Amino acid sequence: MDSWKAVLPFPPSLNAQYLNARRKTERGKVYNAKRLSPDAIRFREMVVVAVRRGHRAPPRLTGRLKVLVYALPPDRKMDGGKNRNRRDLDNLWKAICDALTKAGVIADDCLFDDSRIIRGNPTGPGYVLVSIEPFHPDAALLRVNTVFAAEVRGLAEPGTASLPF
Repeated sequence: MDSWKAVLPFPPSLNAQYLNARRKTERGKVYNAKRLSPDAIRFREMVVVAVRRGHRAPPRLTGRLKVLVYALPPDRKMDGGKNRNRRDLDNLWKAICDALTKAGVIADDCLFDDSRIIRGNPTGPGYVLVSIEPFHPDAALLRVNTVFAAEVRGLAEPGTASLPF
């Protein structure tokens, strides 16, 4: 499996992605339901167009994956400044994963074993750069052993330099 990279539009916040819908039957019973907001529907459609640009079929990645998302927001709500209406990076994650699943890039967002999201500087309309690659657990364990070498020594069995699992 190869890696996949794309430039996608900036997603709506998860807080504004779903709307509450109340429906009343003829007998007067009220049902509460959640539905996608118009902004969320438009975002998913734009991701499908971006993925299939040039009449390309989506890659439909499977297996263990790692993803890197570089978020370039459309405004300064992410700068942590005086604006009380700030954006949370976690709120972007679900919208991006759902749109990639809907566009056919990934089979399911549960395939991500390693995920990172990085905030960039604000740019015009805002973009999200997405890179998806195969995940290699042995390489990840080697990195964990390197980064946490001192802590690992206390957890590892005597005579070994790796985690006990």
